[in-house]
Amino acid sequence: MSRLIVLGSFFIASLGLYLSHMKNPFTSHPHKVGESYIEHFGFAVKTGIKLILWGVAAMIHGVFPFIFTSYVSTKIKELYHQITERN
Repeated sequence: MSRLIVLGSFFIASLGLYLSHMKNPFTSHPHKVGESYIEHFGFAVKTGIKLILWGVAAMIHGVFPFIFTSYVSTKIKELYHQITERN
């Protein structure tokens, strides 16, 4: 019985040590790019919405080539510069 208690205690201590050194998957990447979780969330959501809207503009341009002639490519270039300046 005492061996079981010792093994159980060792397991719990080892698990606690492991978990204390584990990276938080919600904050490790945002911290790598110099942001908090909330800042990164906001940037990602805004970027996603922009990309969806630009995709719609690109489809409209595909049907009507005289509309949005350089709008989408200009916006993508601007986004590229924003992202590369953040990292």
